[in-house]
Amino acid sequence: MMIKIELLRKIPNDIIINNIIPYTYIKKCPKHLQDIRSFYSHFSLVENYYYIYYNQDILFNDLEEFFYKNDEIFSITNQYYKIFKRHIMFQDIQHIIISNYLYTTFNNNVNKPNNKIKFIWGLLTPIERIAFLNKYVLE
Repeated sequence: MMIKIELLRKIPNDIIINNIIPYTYIKKCPKHLQDIRSFYSHFSLVENYYYIYYNQDILFNDLEEFFYKNDEIFSITNQYYKIFKRHIMFQDIQHIIISNYLYTTFNNNVNKPNNKIKFIWGLLTPIERIAFLNKYVLE
């Protein structure tokens, strides 16, 4: 907490007055606000369910299974690519590069499952989050 306060003090006052404060008064897009509310409210339901009855690894596997084909475990569906292409880092990248990223970096054991879960959860739309809840939590 002290580090954030120290960093905030280093920002010049004219930047705070002319850039940061006016940004806080700009009306936000209702669709974006709905997405933020959906992220937190739906994730808290998923988190409570999985962390009580299962664990992070099972939640991560279920999120991945939600977009994989049922008959081919190692095949990634176009829907999975479309979801990763929502991230700014992958918007203009070919499928093969996304596949390499998924198999070498994203799915390795070093990355924390909770970070990967929130990354995927953040890329989902509110409708997809509800579909996941219906399929894996409520059924």
